Amino acid sequence: MRGYLITGDDTSLTNFNKAHDEYGQLSNELAKTLTQTEAKELLVRLD
Repeated sequence: MRGYLITGDDTSLTNFNKAHDEYGQLSNELAKTLTQTEAKELLVRLD
């Protein structure tokens, strides 16, 4: 995001959006595997 704001280059924004989407998918997968309540709560805070 910062790269896009500084340069206005759409490539930076595209890369940010792709990484953000991938993070969301990985976060959801991780949430399914977590068993400890505290770990689940921490993951929710990151989102």
